Amino acid sequence: MNMRIIEEVGQYLPMNGRLLDIGCGFGLFSLYFALESSSREIVGYDLAENRLDMARKAATKLGVSSRTSFCRQDVIGLRESPHTYQAAYMLDILHHVDPLLHGDIIASIHDALLPGGILVLKEIDTRPCWKVWFTWILDVLMNPSQPPHYVGKKTLSSLLCSIGFEVRTHLLVDILPYPHLLYVCRKAV
Repeated sequence: MNMRIIEEVGQYLPMNGRLLDIGCGFGLFSLYFALESSSREIVGYDLAENRLDMARKAATKLGVSSRTSFCRQDVIGLRESPHTYQAAYMLDILHHVDPLLHGDIIASIHDALLPGGILVLKEIDTRPCWKVWFTWILDVLMNPSQPPHYVGKKTLSSLLCSIGFEVRTHLLVDILPYPHLLYVCRKAV
């Protein structure tokens, strides 16, 4: 796990309150952020039950199971009441999802956030091309049946703004040449 990326994401998350981890997988980020502050409650959503089971077991071993929960659910049409979370984060998920669903996913997250809530979104930019090709090759090798759909900074920022977020972006530096871009989005108060 790249600690620099965790720190980059974590600097924008509140130290207390409810946080939503979309596409939590094995729960690595959820568990890290739960351990970082005992005033956080973290809910992780993923579609892979085997990964969620591993996250639950790890939460128990780490003593944070009372402040973490892991649910098998699609983020579109969250079952919870709107305005439930102080913050949400989604790391490298959108490019694995049909671009036609991006608006619905982001709108569901927007609805789940309290006014002033933060969404931290890490995605792959479409520039520079050589970094995109490097990333695309790795993504296809890892999952050949599901090629990625990268969306450029201007397009994704525009979508986030149209849903009601104020958006700031910055590049993330990594050891490998990924064109990581971090979107820090605030829901209007």
